[in-house]
Amino acid sequence: MFRYVIQLKGILIDIDSFPDDLGVWDNICAQYRVCFMTESDQKAIEIRNRYGDECVYQANGRVFWPNEETHRSVLNRIGLLTTEVAYVSADISFIINAQVFLSGTILIYPEQLTYEEISRGPDAIYDSIKSLEYGLHTSEIGFYGEVALNPLIHIKKGFILSTLLPVQNEKILLFILGRYFGYSHYMNQLHPYSSGIYLNKQQGKKYYGVFNEEFGRLFSGAVKIIKQYFKVDCVCNVPTRPGKDNRFSGIVKRVAEENQIEDISSYFYCLKNYDTQKTLSEAARKNNIQGVFSFNGDLTGKVVALVDDVITTGATVKECSYILKKHNAAGVIVVVLGVNQLGGSYWWQQEPSVKCPNCGRRMYLMVNSHTRSFFYSCQCGKTLDYKVAYEKLAFEVNNEFTNR
Repeated sequence: MFRYVIQLKGILIDIDSFPDDLGVWDNICAQYRVCFMTESDQKAIEIRNRYGDECVYQANGRVFWPNEETHRSVLNRIGLLTTEVAYVSADISFIINAQVFLSGTILIYPEQLTYEEISRGPDAIYDSIKSLEYGLHTSEIGFYGEVALNPLIHIKKGFILSTLLPVQNEKILLFILGRYFGYSHYMNQLHPYSSGIYLNKQQGKKYYGVFNEEFGRLFSGAVKIIKQYFKVDCVCNVPTRPGKDNRFSGIVKRVAEENQIEDISSYFYCLKNYDTQKTLSEAARKNNIQGVFSFNGDLTGKVVALVDDVITTGATVKECSYILKKHNAAGVIVVVLGVNQLGGSYWWQQEPSVKCPNCGRRMYLMVNSHTRSFFYSCQCGKTLDYKVAYEKLAFEVNNEFTNR
């Protein structure tokens, strides 16, 4: 699933990042409108000869691609709109640049991404062009969690990403079900999955825990997949602060029961309150949670699945993993709903947002606590159905390049 592309019609290919023969793109070119972006005179000639003049964009300055000028040019080349196309590249820097637009982003990358790279993650990642072709054919695009919560996506297929997280003198496996766009990112109020995660943990609100059932299903399904490749003996969540409700209790219980593993959350607890991590630096986060967790038991020979909602610097799960390993855990595998996404700048100074048709103010993405359906709400009391709001904003975003 792309951030804001529902019906993909065009592919914009950073062909200079691929060493492959042009022929590997034939099947994709037969199914989509395609524009190859290149600095090379020779490649431009080859593309024109094979696919036609309208399928090539040639210019210098690739290091800054895509930018406003190139984006406008390639859209004009293939006659499509921002929310109808996806950029494809084997260059991570190119994909990061492309994220300033609401087009899709697809990275072809055979290696495992680092945690830092995932914190600026694309919409989809494939290890080869052949895998991309299969993903497009089967609609298997997007993160496992993001696809599940998007109300406009009906084919619920997605991938789980893994990377290595350094803890003390070793690295532990981290499995990621999606991306989380925080309040400083322009995608924050445009991304149902991020809003779902945020709203679900607001204690005292009527929508608190509204997605526990869905998140339980996601975590349980993820652990089931992980168990096909790795040993998992037990599961627990990051301990909650003293006096706080543990929103993960039902989730962890479901994961344990459905995967026939032990729930050890009752043995893992938080000793004292600590400041919120949200506004702290990485070093301050590490100091903030040092010594606040404790485990009462022996984990000799056991591999623990540790679940949490959002990871930013990883300080909290690193401390938890350290405590579990200190009590003889043979291994710790971390599973999170989302990795907090860095950056967040839009290509234009006016960031995209859903505006109230009554008063013109910014509307906020909310969820109905009974139906679990997303909608937009304004301070004036006006509400908009998610699909209506999406179509309205997509029209405005597409007009940024047709009217300017």
